[in-house]
Amino acid sequence: TSKPFLNLLGELRYHQRAVRPDLCTALAYLSRFSNAYDERHFDALKRVLRYLIGTADMPLILTKGVNREYGTFDLTMYTDATWADCKETKVSTSGWAIFLNGSPVLSTSTKQKCVALSSTQAEIIALSEGCKDLMHLSNILEAFVTVEKPMTVFVDNQATIALMQQPVNNSRTRHIAVRHFWVRELVDTGQVVLRYVPTAHNVADYLTKPLQGERFRTFRSQLLGLR
Repeated sequence: TSKPFLNLLGELRYHQRAVRPDLCTALAYLSRFSNAYDERHFDALKRVLRYLIGTADMPLILTKGVNREYGTFDLTMYTDATWADCKETKVSTSGWAIFLNGSPVLSTSTKQKCVALSSTQAEIIALSEGCKDLMHLSNILEAFVTVEKPMTVFVDNQATIALMQQPVNNSRTRHIAVRHFWVRELVDTGQVVLRYVPTAHNVADYLTKPLQGERFRTFRSQLLGLR
């Protein structure tokens, strides 16, 4: 097709990274077709553009936070995964959102690089990859300010939290790559603390699958810092 799919995708990706994290999920999905797109994918991308035009008055709001001690910063993260949602490859989708003093600073939706054999494994992979970004931001900030430790990471899978807090090696977990369990070290050393959050309140759920209605509007507002 001669449609400017890649040009439009690149432009929308730029806006998404800069000021519109609510576009993250849709653009991440459409990016999967960069090498094999057709009229249907271009039409879907135009729908994203129409949505952006229709919501042009929705700003990304960054605040200094309330009741914050001068010079201290609080990093929190929400992670989630949708298990085996790709119909062709059965690969899962990871999503995580990082907030600085309550303001959104990073949102990611990405296809996992391996097939997860359970929803717990998919959640562990999402948690591990998200913690890489969390530690990267923490290391940058600590060169200038104080970052409160431990940093809170919210997960909506209780089995994932249990595995990160209590090392277990059995038939259900021994196939999971060692590199995904490095979060245990972050927990043991007091870098992060894992907290359970119900799926209905997990903003990262927005970054793993299409949502509708009130949940879509609520999570969109959180990702834009509107409330």
